[in-house]
Amino acid sequence: MDSWTLQTGYPVVRVIRNYSAGTATVEQYRFLLEKGDDDTATNYQWEIPFTYTDAVNPDWEPKTKLWLHKTNGSISGLPGPNYWIIANIQEVGYYKVNYDEHNWKLLIQQFLNDHKKIHTVNRAQIIDDSLDLARAGQLNYHLALNTTLYLKNEEDYLPWKAALHGFSFIDNMLCRSAVYGKWKNYIIFQLEPLYNQLGWDESPDENILRQYTRMSVLGWMCVYGYKNCVEKAQEKFQLWKEDPTNVEIIPPNLRSVVYCTAVRHGGEEAWNFVWERYKVAQIASEKDKFMYSLACAQEPWLLTRYLNWSLSSDSGIRRQDGSYVFRSIGSKLYGRDLTFNYIRDKWDVVFERYGKQHFSISGMLKSVTTSLNTRFELSQLKDFYKQKQNNLGAAKRAFEQSVESAEANVRWMETNYQHLVDWLESMDSAV
Repeated sequence: MDSWTLQTGYPVVRVIRNYSAGTATVEQYRFLLEKGDDDTATNYQWEIPFTYTDAVNPDWEPKTKLWLHKTNGSISGLPGPNYWIIANIQEVGYYKVNYDEHNWKLLIQQFLNDHKKIHTVNRAQIIDDSLDLARAGQLNYHLALNTTLYLKNEEDYLPWKAALHGFSFIDNMLCRSAVYGKWKNYIIFQLEPLYNQLGWDESPDENILRQYTRMSVLGWMCVYGYKNCVEKAQEKFQLWKEDPTNVEIIPPNLRSVVYCTAVRHGGEEAWNFVWERYKVAQIASEKDKFMYSLACAQEPWLLTRYLNWSLSSDSGIRRQDGSYVFRSIGSKLYGRDLTFNYIRDKWDVVFERYGKQHFSISGMLKSVTTSLNTRFELSQLKDFYKQKQNNLGAAKRAFEQSVESAEANVRWMETNYQHLVDWLESMDSAV
């Protein structure tokens, strides 16, 4: 266990097949999203129980067939070049898996032909690993995104959870770029069949994973402005406005989606109504949903007023909740730049109120800098840090982490943006 408890991180296991010989080399190395100049990842080795199966005789019981005792290894007896192999059965091992290009293409083709031939957990694993490996520069983004082409036929929660998690980072990177419309169209194209199947009505006997799937699907579709999703949310919101004490109108699982969508498209009237409900709410979880939803507004003046109120205890927003307002607005498409400018303009007031609380100030900065990804935005952040670096206290490390994150985003954009553009343009005829 020492290899897992006494060193940081976790490994990637790379499987490179020799198709003519029916063998494969199995190599391990530390997974890093970014490798530094002085990286020592090659010195890390783990005790890894290696499990695998193939398309000829798929066996989804995770039986260890090879131990990597802080070394690399090899396997034999593999099927021919028309048949895939999958390692880390049901993802019982704490490691990611990378394959040679041909095996990736075989897996992608299997997804398109009959995805259910692969275990649900491994479908999720393949999507999750491919998108993370692509983000880390260890896999071509065309291959990684091709693992998601079949999703319009996917109904299970885990593969969708993995896909949407990976999509979130790409969405953050592309949301202010010229290609964002194509990206949204692709996601909507994949989600639409499941959206239509799930609908808005919960069934008393449906399992929890189906409920989670509905929450995720509705959340993405409404954020993307899918017409039917927005209309359904507004209908439920209007019914609730007419009878605000009736807790049965909007199911608890759908309240965040309904509130946020209504505020985003309802202007000042919807915003003020949710604000009044926030002030009288007695349940902490409901107050959190209202606070988050108020940040969904698209009107700059409403968001600025909300930020102003978060700095005043007299407004009804408790001091300990104020930083949540900044985080909620800063994480939104329409609120990020406004919040970043607000923090810079009123830094002394913000720092006096939250500067001694490391997690508060760190969360605020992270929310507005997570998606900074241009040289200009990075220079603005660095200039601001340079101006304030001698009087930051607990916020100093938070600033340094924000700069590091923005630098990584800039490098990602310069390396991958054109690949994403090319791939999305190749999808035009399919979407």
